[in-house]
This record gives sequence, C-alpha cells and structure tokens, in this order.
Amino acid sequence: MYAGYTIPNIANLSYSRRSVTESLDCVCVVTVVAAYDFTLPVNTPQADFPLTQPSPVSATSVGSVKHIVAPRPQAVTVTVPFCRVKAVESDTTFESESDEKMSEESEADSQSDGRENKCELSFFPDEDEEEYIFFQKTLTAVKNWFTLFGWSKGQNPISVPYSLRRDVCKVQVTSSQEKVFKQNLGKDTKTVYDMLFHLSGQLLPGITSSQSLPLDPVERMLQLHWQHSTLLAFLKSQGACLSHVMPEFLLEPDDYKKWIKVQSELKGQTADLKKGDVKNSDMFSSKHLFILEDSIFETMSKRAWTDVLLQVYKVFVLPRVSSCNITDLFSLESVQNMPRIKSEPLSSNIYSPYERTILTWLNKHYEKNRKTVWKDCQKGEVPPMRWIVNFDRDLLDGLVLAAQLAAYCPYLVATHFVRMYTNPRTPEQFLHNCLILVNAMHAVSLAIDIKATDICDPNPVMMLILCVYLHETLPHYLPKKTIEFTGALHATVVKQVRLKNPSSKTLMYSAILVGRDADDFSLPKGNTVTIAPKRQTNINVEFTSRFLRPAEAVLLLISKHVGGINGATLTFSLKSEVKHIEPADILKCKSPCYELKKVILNVTNPFRNDGIFSSENNILNCKNGALPEDPNEENNLNCSDQSSLLHEFFSPVEKLFLEGRSSAGLDIHFLPFNLEKRYCTVLLVNELIGEFVYLIEGTGDIPLPSRLLPMDSPNILHVSNTLEGLSAVEPVLYLKCGFAQILEENLRIPLINESRERALAIAAQQQMSTIEYERRKITGTLQSSSVRVATALLGLSRVERRALLKPHKFPPELKYVDYSVEVSMQEFFKVPEKFSIPVLASSRVNLKVPSAKDLSPQKTGYLYMVISKLM
Repeated sequence: MYAGYTIPNIANLSYSRRSVTESLDCVCVVTVVAAYDFTLPVNTPQADFPLTQPSPVSATSVGSVKHIVAPRPQAVTVTVPFCRVKAVESDTTFESESDEKMSEESEADSQSDGRENKCELSFFPDEDEEEYIFFQKTLTAVKNWFTLFGWSKGQNPISVPYSLRRDVCKVQVTSSQEKVFKQNLGKDTKTVYDMLFHLSGQLLPGITSSQSLPLDPVERMLQLHWQHSTLLAFLKSQGACLSHVMPEFLLEPDDYKKWIKVQSELKGQTADLKKGDVKNSDMFSSKHLFILEDSIFETMSKRAWTDVLLQVYKVFVLPRVSSCNITDLFSLESVQNMPRIKSEPLSSNIYSPYERTILTWLNKHYEKNRKTVWKDCQKGEVPPMRWIVNFDRDLLDGLVLAAQLAAYCPYLVATHFVRMYTNPRTPEQFLHNCLILVNAMHAVSLAIDIKATDICDPNPVMMLILCVYLHETLPHYLPKKTIEFTGALHATVVKQVRLKNPSSKTLMYSAILVGRDADDFSLPKGNTVTIAPKRQTNINVEFTSRFLRPAEAVLLLISKHVGGINGATLTFSLKSEVKHIEPADILKCKSPCYELKKVILNVTNPFRNDGIFSSENNILNCKNGALPEDPNEENNLNCSDQSSLLHEFFSPVEKLFLEGRSSAGLDIHFLPFNLEKRYCTVLLVNELIGEFVYLIEGTGDIPLPSRLLPMDSPNILHVSNTLEGLSAVEPVLYLKCGFAQILEENLRIPLINESRERALAIAAQQQMSTIEYERRKITGTLQSSSVRVATALLGLSRVERRALLKPHKFPPELKYVDYSVEVSMQEFFKVPEKFSIPVLASSRVNLKVPSAKDLSPQKTGYLYMVISKLM
C-alpha cells in the first residue's frame, strides 16, 4: 500500500456541540488487486470477508486446483492504527438562542452521535505506541531525501514540521515609528514554495517567490491559511491524496490559536443569520470548529506535514522512473523463466506503475547478476533465484541491492560483494551484508543518507526511496569512454581527459578513482575540477605500472552543487598495458658446459613498502647473443628451432623479504648445456606491492676435458699422482714421442658423455621439491636413469621431439650420433674431421657423484680436445 504512502482518510468532520474528548480506532476495509502476472495452483477455502457489499468477482470454490492471482480482488481487513482521534470542542453559547432551539440542536446532536460525529483524523503516534517506529523511520526517510535533493542550490536541512512552518516567506514586514519597512530575509531562506518550484517547475497560483506577509498578526494568519489551502489544492490537482489534511494543521501553534479564535468569532456573528435565513443556514450546518490541545496539535501538524512531503514525492519524483528498455531486458535467457510483474496501470491498486517498474528492475538485475557476482563468494554458494514483490522483506539481506550496484559498478564485486553471506541466517549476518553494501555505496560516492540498520531492519517507504534513487543514479556509472595507458613497466604515463561545459553556469566536479588498481592511478592536479561557463578544461590522469598484468580502474566525476546547477555524473574506464620491460639490472656470468656455477644477484626493492617477494625464472634461448627488446614476444627472438625446454638457471630461494628501497642477495645457479648465450629473467612478485625484473646473461663455455677410457699402448706415459679422490684421476692422456717423429694412436672414446649425464641429474635435483629430494636421497635414487631421462627429454629440440614421437620400425635400425672433431694445436695434431658414435641400448652409465646441493664446479686450465655435437 505504498503507492500513495497513506491510506486516504475520508474523515467525517461533523461533531457534537458538547465538549468531548474521544479516542477511537477505526477499521478500514480495503480491496486490493495484486499485480502478479502468473498462475499457480492453490487451494482457496471459503471465508467470510467483512465487506459491506459483495465482491463483483465470485469466490473460488473449495478445493479448486487453480487460482488466478491476477487480476483478482482480494478483501483485506486493515486496522488503521493512526485513526485515533482526540478532539476538544469549544464551548460556545449564544444568548439569543431560545430553549426550544437548544432542545432541537441537542436532539440533533444525540441522533448524530456515532460514525457521523466521530472525528477521524490522522495523528503522529506517541513514542510508547507500537506504530511509532514505523512512522519515525518514514519521517526520517522523507526528511533526509528532501534535505539532500529537494532544493535547487544543494542541501538544505529541514525539520518536520518546525522549519517548514517557520520558513514561509522571504520578505518580512516590520514597522518602526509609524513607518512600514520590508526586510529581506536573504537568499538563504528557502520556503516550501521554492522546493515545489524546483521539483515541479511550477509556481503556485497567486504566490510568488518573494511573497511577503502582512504586519497584522490576524491578517498574516489568514494569508498563511490561504497559501496552505492553495498548496493543498495544487497538490491534489496533481494527484496527491491529501483529503485528510486541512490547511490549519500546517500553521504554527500560535497561528492555529488565532485561527480558532477568528472562527469562533465568525460563528457568533453568523448565529442571527442562521436563525432568520433558513436558506443560508445549511452552509454553516457542516462547518464545524474544534479545538486541539497543544500537544495534540503538534502530533497532528507533524503528521500533516509528513503526508504533504510524501505526496510531493509521489506526484513529482516517483514519475521520473522510466520503464524504457525493461521489456527488452527480459528477453535475456537468464530471466525468461522468472515470473513477471504486470505493467498495466490498472493491474494493481497496491503499487503504482512506477513502483512496479522498480520491482521489475530489481528482479531483472538480481537474476542476471547473482551467478556472476557470487560465483567466487567467500561465505557461501550462489544465492538461489527469488521473486521480489515488496520493498522490505525481499531486500533486507542486502543481496538484491548489491546485485543492482554490481550491474553498473562491477569493480565492487572483488572489493566488497564477495565477502557477503549468500544465505544469511542470523541478525549478525544480515547486518554484515548491509554494512558491506553501505560501504560499497560510499566507495562510489552515492550521496543518499542511509545506514546499514535501515536496510536490515527495513521501512518500505525508506527502501522505495533508496531504490528510486539507485534507479535514477546508477546508469550514470556506466563508462562513457575507455582511456588506455601503454608503456614500460614502472614507467609513468600521463593522459588527459577534456571536459566541456556548454551551460551558462559554472560546473564543479569531485574526481575519485575506484576499482581493483585504483592505487596505480593518480590525479596530480587534485580531486576538484571546476569548469567555467562555455569553457573546457583538461584533467591529467597519471598511471605508474607496478604489475605486468593489465591494470583496470574507473574515474568517477561526481557533480557538486554550484549556483543551483548540478551536472550529471561522468564515468571513464581506465585500462593499461605493459608494452616494454626494462630490467632493473643485468648480471653476466660464464661457466663451462655441464658445470654448475653459483652467483649472487643483488636485487633492490623499488617500492616503499616492505614485503615478501616470490622469485620466478624464465629462460630465453638466443644464438645471436642479442638481448631481445620484449621477452614476451616470441617473434622478436632470433632463436633456433633446436631450442629446448631444459632449465639452465635455478634459484634455491623461493621467497625473499625486502624492506622498502633496500637491497638483498638472491642465490642463482647456472648450469649450461650448450655453448650459446642464455638469458634468464628473474621476476620478483608481491601481489599487493608490485613486480620488478632482473636479467641474467649466461654464457656456456667449452666443457672441461672428459676422462678417456684406459688403453694398453707403449706410447702412453703413466704419471703417478699422490692426490686422492676425484682429483686423483686427471682427464689427461700423456703420450711419448721422439723428436721429429709421427705418432699414430687410436683413442678410445666413451659412448656416454658422463659430464652431461651428471649435469642432467643435477638439473633434475634442482627442480625437485624438498619432500621428493629427501625421499630420493634416502632411497639412493637421486642419480637414477629415470631422473636423467625425464630431464633429458626437456633438452630435446623440436625436431628431435617430433622424431621421437614418430612410429618406429621393428627391429629398430642402429643409429649414430655424428660429431665434428677439432683440436687446439693443429700444427702438431691431426684428427678426423667427423666422428660417429653408435647409440646402443646396452650402453649404461654408473654415476657416483656427490649431492647436487653440495656440488661445486671444478676448475682447471687444461683443454686439449673439443668435441661438439653436429646440429
């Protein structure tokens, strides 16, 4: 019953001439029609409705299996608690009246005792009454809305009824020494007529914006009574339900007493006329005067002004709700199965067409967005489908209103709405959801004044005002344009947003940045933007990238009231993309192939915040030795098709704590498998602070000499070595030859490159987890063939991987590995240019090497022969 906000009180204003004090509760029977566009099975038992006349629609028989809910009149008995009346009649006697006439009047009064003479007026309930909370919340809602949005020049705090009764004119007439002056109360004085002109664009007939009041108190009171009568008549002509509000209830208490006095005197003066003129006596028979006590009048005036404001909202603000595009939105597949609410004007006498439009809007956005907003909810699953048909119980958990905000401000989902309870059970959980919802509205500067408790303990009038405000405001939060920021990591990019003011008034905006990465954007010129009339201005927006991923934010320009002009909210989407990475430093290292080299990378935190950074390594293989401009672009790399996935850079440190602007050392292990240069990007990441990149350039040198197989030849010179352990076996072959003689010797080359196999085992150990490493260490399988094979597969080139996946013939053909042979002293040694080694399944290698965690590279200056694989 919120379409009119008040049930019209058709009060019988006749009363008894006796001095009476009456209190009564009136019972109102209202026939309502629900606007529900659906059919559902329901059993409808017979019932006796307290109707004075039978309903034109026949009742459904007992046990019927189908009941059409719309449009079916339903009789509802409503006890109206605010029809309790307390009135005191003035005891006015007239000496000219005869006893016979008094007897006739007394008899007439006795016959009219009952419903005709009971005064049914609306009072604001007392604090000890059950209805007080409802009416107080309604008063708070209407007072807050008119304070914020009811005036042309911004906020104007009001108090109901005091400021509305007090501020009735802008010019006050004063007298001094028999002279009359008109004193201007100033531009700050705002009357209810200014409010009506702002909301409706119309001036009341006969009332100007600079209306003044007479100096005489009685004349002043009479003019105010006429103005209030004009106000009520104007609102009624616009569709307001104010038949229960009389102009004298809108006066000040002193003016009301003057009105009673004047009306009493008028009654005395017309007594003779009523005796002699029977024809004109009827015009005074229903014109009754009754006196309200001071406390009763205050409750009456408070309720009257509250109803006036509610009806002003109904006839001038609520019609702003537009139903455009609502029908198209229901064509979406996600909302096709949802029951709909009829939009025809006569389909309901509970809700007006505008209220039904709001309900349709709430239903549509909730059903469309509930699965998206809460798919990753931290406190429950996706909320179930619901049908929203009221403005209190269906909105008290905050989920429906959150879905409306998410439809226009999706960036609020990750920052706010994922922490809501999707199936709240306790009052604490309801309050938790509403607190998050109110914080989200504050984050995007929604100006309506509402508390979390107002939502979880809802008043339907207050919630309707909130929904209308959101329906009117949120569409402006959809971005009008996207501004892109491109540049290098940690670089600052500046973009300008140009705003034009086509009006003749100054516009002022408050700029705010919201969204996931709003902290990466800034407004160097401040958050206040002023645009002169017919001019334009530029807003500088700076972006400094902290992450490699694209950053997203939203620039909101919220209008401020300046000289009665309030511009629309402007929204711009801000997106970034890192096109270039400039490493903070480059570390160069060099190591023989298959030999592990340990280096320390000195890293510096470029941010002000302390934090723990995780390190990630990425290997780039390039033969030409040139550093690529963008490591993320594979097309820019002059890399061989033989490049492998074998890791050659490792770091035993997964996380590193760095203080703001401080440095620390990061251990890096380099284990080359090829002679070409390798580049490794070291990315240090903190999801809250940022990312920064270092580059390591590793060069694989010629491997250390491998040990030859033992040979039995007289040309071999055996040299004893007193060292023990690995160093006792030197990979040097000593040959003895006479002067100017030529020595020919067949060398025995091993089929397996033990250095490479050992390096494969070390690379595998570097990538093992701590648990896997300890398990294999206990079982003695750290250097097993399965470990080496798994690592070696990563080292295969693309060609070799494709060949390995091809089907093989049985029996398989014998394969060879071809090598080119070079020597360092070509003037003394001659070797074949090419050499082939067969690949045999029987070839095995038995590694006995120390743990990779403790292995240090061996250093030697002897290099006699280089064998490199033919590519």
